Amino acid sequence: MDKDKKKFYNKVCVISYVGVGICFVGFVLGGMASVGSAEPKFAAILIPFFGFGIFGMLAAFAYRNSEFRDRHLRSTGESLGFINSEKQVLIRCRFCDHLNDENAKYCNECGNKL
Repeated sequence: MDKDKKKFYNKVCVISYVGVGICFVGFVLGGMASVGSAEPKFAAILIPFFGFGIFGMLAAFAYRNSEFRDRHLRSTGESLGFINSEKQVLIRCRFCDHLNDENAKYCNECGNKL
């Protein structure tokens, strides 16, 4: 996982956990405030936010594991013969040792002719 995705994932997790904590406190306070009345308004308002927090945490957890799952399933499919990935031929530049595509005429790193 690259650095930007990891930062985004961490922010989503923190926001989700804080949101669930706030909703839990709101449920407790709303339940205390509505004792003896027939309309627990405060708790009813917070129910959607509690759901967003829970589903946000589940989505962040699933997002975190999706990269590993995709890579694992692809390698399993290749080993079983279900997925045929093309073997890529690379040409090494004699000046800077950078690997380039087989059809490249010039090095992508230093610009010299291959």
